[in-house]
Amino acid sequence: MKNKQKILLFMVSIFLAMGATAQNHQYYLRAVNANFSPELTKQGATLLYSGKDIALASLFSNNNFYVFEKGFSSSQRSTLQRVFYVETDVANLQQVLTNLNIVDFDTVRYLGTEKEELLDYYPNDYGQTGGANLGLNVNNHAFDFIGAPQAWDYTTGKSTIKLGISDGGPLEITDPDFAGKSEILPNGSNSYPAHGNSVAGIAAARGDNAYGSTGVCYDCNIVMNGYGSYDRILELSYAGARVINCSWGIYRNNPVPEQQEAIDEATENGSIIVAAAHNESWEVTQGQWYSYPASYNNVISVSSVGSRYEQPIDSVFQAGQYWWGKNIQHHVGFAVRYDQDPNSLPGATYIIPTNSTNTLNDSVDILAPSYRVFRYGGHLIEGGPGWYRDNFVTSRATPVVTGAIGLMKSINECMTFKEVESVLKITSYNIDHIPANQFAAGKYGSGSLHVGRAAELTLALMSWNKIAYLENQKFSRWDFEFNALSENVVIRNQEFTDKATLKITAKNAITLENGTLIDPGNQSLDVGFALLEIDPNLALVLSCPMAAAPPTLGVEDESNENLYKVFPTFVDTEMKVVNVISKDVIIRTVKIYDLFNQEIQMKSNIDTSEISIEVSNIPAGIYILKGYNAMNEEVITTKFVKK
Repeated sequence: MKNKQKILLFMVSIFLAMGATAQNHQYYLRAVNANFSPELTKQGATLLYSGKDIALASLFSNNNFYVFEKGFSSSQRSTLQRVFYVETDVANLQQVLTNLNIVDFDTVRYLGTEKEELLDYYPNDYGQTGGANLGLNVNNHAFDFIGAPQAWDYTTGKSTIKLGISDGGPLEITDPDFAGKSEILPNGSNSYPAHGNSVAGIAAARGDNAYGSTGVCYDCNIVMNGYGSYDRILELSYAGARVINCSWGIYRNNPVPEQQEAIDEATENGSIIVAAAHNESWEVTQGQWYSYPASYNNVISVSSVGSRYEQPIDSVFQAGQYWWGKNIQHHVGFAVRYDQDPNSLPGATYIIPTNSTNTLNDSVDILAPSYRVFRYGGHLIEGGPGWYRDNFVTSRATPVVTGAIGLMKSINECMTFKEVESVLKITSYNIDHIPANQFAAGKYGSGSLHVGRAAELTLALMSWNKIAYLENQKFSRWDFEFNALSENVVIRNQEFTDKATLKITAKNAITLENGTLIDPGNQSLDVGFALLEIDPNLALVLSCPMAAAPPTLGVEDESNENLYKVFPTFVDTEMKVVNVISKDVIIRTVKIYDLFNQEIQMKSNIDTSEISIEVSNIPAGIYILKGYNAMNEEVITTKFVKK
């Protein structure tokens, strides 16, 4: 999850897999009327308008439009159903619409000239590795590194858990590693089959069948469609995908609200979206380039990390005048460089870490291996040395995380996005202490994925006879949420400070052991707080159905029950109760209760949408505030902590 959006540098992405293409301008146009549907026909590469609207006829006859279609046809929200995706040679469409007095649209959003880009097909810089497997001669050291065999002790996945692959295709569904477990949606892509097969295979190729190799969640099922479209993300969500992989993206100056809304819709429908952080070196980006969809809220952003050798000295080779160590475990750089041969000079230290192709920024959530991860597309389509590629591209790291979340969902399919993100990060390997990583501190997420520990904690949190351990990490940001039915939640050698927020709701007990520091800041709203509570009534959510109905036009319910916000929620003397929706809706009475439901303070005869509550006379502790309108209806209930 991202803390904030920033003004970004812009990069023109290069489509290495294709030749040069025309630079069409892309827009989102949101129609005022939900029934707006221009009558268009195709003539060569351009569109012709055959309707009766004179202004629209002038628009299409005097300008070239190549695409004019529903941008989010799978959406069930009226705001997105009215959005059209447009490709044209018009550089300033807003001005053209204004000049022609066209008022059919209330929003004109410029997207640029570059489309989302598949994050694979970088030059094959190194040779093929060896190894042994039951099927092909594949070395699965990357899966050993993330603890996949440990996770497989708990689950190998479930066929009821669908992993959505929005990464091209078509998938080789007759291949034994995909047959009988894969679905191709009608909008499935016929582009980039090597990429699509590689991503699907890393996430969920069938295992334990003495053929090929294995995916991370090898008993999960696969559903695939085309790449590079947020509408396709929604389509996968409504097709039942619990996790959706996006090994594609584009650098943007700013996020696009409609795309964020589509992400939010898929998340609310129960899908976890995982996306590649993109591929550009630190030397170019300096941690300030952001790719989308990876940098949107409600997306797990994945970059890559070394996974093979324990120390740089274990992989030293000479190239030119320098000695190099590459693919070092938990290193965010592709290689480290020595000016002298460390084998002949014991104790020599390495210098100049090389970042290579993995984008790093403060939107990255977690790291996973990609170097020499087995590529199914290389095996099935390209053949030969294409099985492996020796680089740090994030397209291969992303399905590793997608498969990991598939395993977690196979244990508890009703985990929310926040719970999934929290478990992934708390169980990852902290890499802050590694000198070679210091150049990118704060830009590589929580560290290296360990799916073995993630599966173990997922099971412990939902099991009455197990202890759930939160340990061995240091967090100064992000929001963490754990709901625990376990016998005990033990926190040890663990820090939550500064901007981190922590909410633990446990059915039985929470124990703080040595090395624990829970001291987040509380200077402003929603920044830095900790809430540890025992709820004997906490129960396991056993059913979490996903919407599957086709989209229908209609009026979207714009109501919002959470009219009021209380801040700060970690308070010394005074806090505010504010209506954030409308000043016309007022609150008349506020009551404060302790955790035993005893009323300890009341303020009445209020006639405003914003009030301040004095709480300096209340003892330190956790309290519940309730607000009532003129009809004595409860309009707000929230907890706050009195220091």
